[in-house]
Amino acid sequence: MTMAGNIVIMVLVVTDQHLHTPMYFFLGNLSCLETCYTSTILPRMLASFLTGKRTVPVHACIMQFWVFGSLAATECYLFSAMSYDRYVAICKPLHYTTIMNNKVCLLLVAASWICGFVENTILIVFVFQLTFCGHNEIEHFFCDYTPIMQLSCTDPHKAQLALTVLASVCTFPAFIFTITSYVYIITAILRIPSKIGRKKAFSTCSSHLVVVSVFYGTIIIVYVLPKTEMLKDLNKLFSVFYTVLTPLVNPLIYSLRNKEVKMAWKRTLSKCKTHLVIPDQIQGVPDDKQDDKVEPEDHLEPDKPLGTPVGSDEERDPNKRKDNLEPTEPVIPLKKLDDVMEDEDESSGRDTENPNIAEGLQTVQSEMWIIWGELGNLI
Repeated sequence: MTMAGNIVIMVLVVTDQHLHTPMYFFLGNLSCLETCYTSTILPRMLASFLTGKRTVPVHACIMQFWVFGSLAATECYLFSAMSYDRYVAICKPLHYTTIMNNKVCLLLVAASWICGFVENTILIVFVFQLTFCGHNEIEHFFCDYTPIMQLSCTDPHKAQLALTVLASVCTFPAFIFTITSYVYIITAILRIPSKIGRKKAFSTCSSHLVVVSVFYGTIIIVYVLPKTEMLKDLNKLFSVFYTVLTPLVNPLIYSLRNKEVKMAWKRTLSKCKTHLVIPDQIQGVPDDKQDDKVEPEDHLEPDKPLGTPVGSDEERDPNKRKDNLEPTEPVIPLKKLDDVMEDEDESSGRDTENPNIAEGLQTVQSEMWIIWGELGNLI
């Protein structure tokens, strides 16, 4: 579960562009560090429990401590860098982008990794000066520095002094710097006028502060304080806090509770779902209609342009058609004309006795012919 949570955070920070900010850059490095941190101890410990084989070569044991100790020291420095990032974001928001630029973030992360590995390399030099003989059983669940020194046949005083000095340099300044940053952050939170805003900020800040305090406190107890009989018995218990508990809790507190991380997780899941959908379903074409072909529209006239709308001016007005530019003889419906002429003959037969009426009828008849001619031209 610890490795799964940290790996998920690393993938989200790398793939989602919305998380390409200084805060998530530090969180991605923290998740990468704790993934390596956990894989250095837990796989070997689980293999010992399952198989019963608990023998480890001396050089392999020393290398395990070197990797584990380097990552633990790196995490001390990285926590202080993260607290400084939060201090600038909350207390100096207008200068945040200027102060925490890409160059500063890279320098802080690179310095954390380099200092952590350099300090433990110095400790390994003192360990290799020791000779091991006789009793070879380590009183611990992993190869830690103090249990290794207790197996030495030579005086481990120099190695113990080097451990105390380097652990003090690694933990105390970083711890004081981190606590100071959170004090300024809490002071800024107290100025928030909204009670709901203060409550949310305090819940987040207090959880961060608890995890950081437990991590630094247990490391100081194990590696810096003098080794009394009571502390020797409690060292195994305190080691569980910074080897198992802190890597397990950090993804939940720093990242998975964040709304931006939740939204990035939803976006990643939606992308995965779209890649897994069948292409036919993406296009919206049913399977039983994939072979259907679009039939050509045979009712369209080949010579008629497809863009001409139905009932256009060319169809409604014959005078605008190209084939009717020259006037033609009028086409008169004969049946209607005969009916009109019969009506005129009947009217003329009734009024033949009056010559004025006959002349008027002739005039009307001639005018009717003219009107029918004009109507024929229009048609």
